[in-house]
Amino acid sequence: MINDIKKILWNWRYRFKVYKRRRVFYKLSNTPQAVKKILIVKLDSIGDYILFRNFISEIISSTKYKGYSLSICGNIIWKELSEYLDKDLVHDFIWLDVNKLDDIDYEIETCQKLHDLGFDTAISPSYSICNKTCRLIIQSGAKNKVVQVGDSVNLTEKINYKLFTKIITINNSLDFEFERNRRFFENLLEISISSNKFPSIELKNDKINQVVICPGAKVEFRRWAPENFAKLIKFIYSKHPSYQFIICGNKAEKVLAEKIIHELNPEIKTINLCGEINLLELLNLISKSQLVLCNDSGPYHIAAAINVPTVCISNGNHYKRFCPYPKEYNKKTLEIFPNSFYSKPINNNELRLLQIEGSKININNISSENVINEINKTNFFNDLR
Repeated sequence: MINDIKKILWNWRYRFKVYKRRRVFYKLSNTPQAVKKILIVKLDSIGDYILFRNFISEIISSTKYKGYSLSICGNIIWKELSEYLDKDLVHDFIWLDVNKLDDIDYEIETCQKLHDLGFDTAISPSYSICNKTCRLIIQSGAKNKVVQVGDSVNLTEKINYKLFTKIITINNSLDFEFERNRRFFENLLEISISSNKFPSIELKNDKINQVVICPGAKVEFRRWAPENFAKLIKFIYSKHPSYQFIICGNKAEKVLAEKIIHELNPEIKTINLCGEINLLELLNLISKSQLVLCNDSGPYHIAAAINVPTVCISNGNHYKRFCPYPKEYNKKTLEIFPNSFYSKPINNNELRLLQIEGSKININNISSENVINEINKTNFFNDLR
């Protein structure tokens, strides 16, 4: 009986907070501001951030938003990167733990912050928008609310597009994500953005004889096995015995690094930094390296943006949307996919399914011999010191 009463009270408390949230935050902010403010809401992962960030300067320099102050409400996982790379362009950063946004108290606290900042315009450039992003845009208090109509892969509820003031629709082409972002911002800013603009991070660090290995990925079937990474390291060491190998990742990936090291001979100098460094330190490590070995994950996009030679082993997840990089980008990347991606041409219907639903192929269908053969076939290591 007592538990039933508690449940009823909790339910009414929750409903009251939802009602209060709508009553308060659906209204326009009345915070007076000396200059107009624009908010970008971007709750996606690290790779999505890398493929978006080069357009921040386009917003600031555009005629449409000239004189505006820019704020980013972003996923806290790329906090160190953005605060370092974008500090000269972004006036305010609002960092969110995306998982906590399921807690209504955390969401109300966030919306209050946004309301108090008094934005004129709130924008989400994400093609695969989620309901959390939609709610933040709607409840930001901004006069102008702009979103993109893309796919529904991240939506758990139907969106009421009548609550937004501008809807940008990009035709359902099978573009690389950076090109989707380009066309979104061309539409938003009413300008043409140079076709020579590619994802880039400008860092000037001297190269040293080291290789960064990032064996992690979100799900297990997208993680290449430690013994495969070890075989690839042995192959590289046979060609470049002066190299040291640095394995990076989060704390949970420390065990992957230990398994890799266990497979290696003692003379191969290997350092396990999993759980020991932050994202900014990883950025600097990659920028100094001769080579990066990784799965299709955030470090792949960081390395590509710096233009460090990178071997990426991928199960084909969201194929041609995030991986591989288009040839015209002139990135120093070699992407290797399961044999099925090479055995027959992939038609547009198959590609569309891969881009929307992803690939469920186990990445360990790719053997270390496959990868070494591709490296030898392309002479990928020719430019390495």
